Amino acid sequence: GDMGYMANGTKITAIDRMKHAEGTRIRHAHEMAIAKITGDLRKHPALAEAKKLQAAESAARKVKDDPAAFAKAQAELAAIAAKYEPLRLQYKAKQDEVAQHKADLAKAEDVGVRWTLESPHQSALILAGNYLIAGGKDEVIVIDTETSKITAKLAVEGEARGLAVSDGHLVVSTTKGRVHVFGEKAGQLLGGGISIISDLHDVQAAEAILKQTGVKKGFCLVLDDD
Repeated sequence: GDMGYMANGTKITAIDRMKHAEGTRIRHAHEMAIAKITGDLRKHPALAEAKKLQAAESAARKVKDDPAAFAKAQAELAAIAAKYEPLRLQYKAKQDEVAQHKADLAKAEDVGVRWTLESPHQSALILAGNYLIAGGKDEVIVIDTETSKITAKLAVEGEARGLAVSDGHLVVSTTKGRVHVFGEKAGQLLGGGISIISDLHDVQAAEAILKQTGVKKGFCLVLDDD
């Protein structure tokens, strides 16, 4: 579909991908313009003339008690001021241009964004119908994509890195080597849960597989150990 979902550790965002892509192009254009104009302002000739004007004003104050010297200093000050004024206006116009780009950038910030949800869950995302499922530390949350509301919070052991959905069931693998399965219950999506590795027999089977294969890292899903 046209929708996409992003998680950054502080929030989960739903976006219209086409509109967001266009918004990204718009934002990039404003950011580039701001960077260029800001660079131009740093080396604008108005800055050098402003320093000259300040120096001329200081020099005139020092000779204010000498009419001849003061008159000469005032003439020099007027000449510098005449040169500075159009440059000042140019500098101010560029500042206004930067301000306008920043205002337009702020307006484009949410282009294509359908909703945002404050959430630390960023380990894994999966879409199941009208629900977005997000994995995090010791928990998986289920979000209604139409309302952005959390409809379920599912406890797991470890950080939920692997998510899979099939036939109304959610399979979650975690960094602690646990695999959890949640399924529909009482008409509610993902209402109940069990842990696949749940008894001594399963633990012994897993230990035997590790011993035989020599594998030290990763995950193993045993479909049938009879």
